[in-house]
Amino acid sequence: MRAASETLVDEADPSKGSLSIRCGIHSGAIVGTLIGQLRPKYTLLGGALRCAALHCAALRCAATHSAAVAHAATAPAQTP
Repeated sequence: MRAASETLVDEADPSKGSLSIRCGIHSGAIVGTLIGQLRPKYTLLGGALRCAALHCAALRCAATHSAAVAHAATAPAQTP
């Protein structure tokens, strides 16, 4: 996030500002597929992707949000 905030969108015109990133993280089933014949495009589809997009849309710039289920899935294993 810090590197993005320090990276100018256009070095020739600093008035355009710097990059800003928002990130929503969720876990669940998704499907990846190629859509189109003339200009194929790889697309991801699924409920988990929609949830992540909703998390991202609710954020302010330069922030991340992780759903509890995604956080639990990526947390290191607890050892007794």
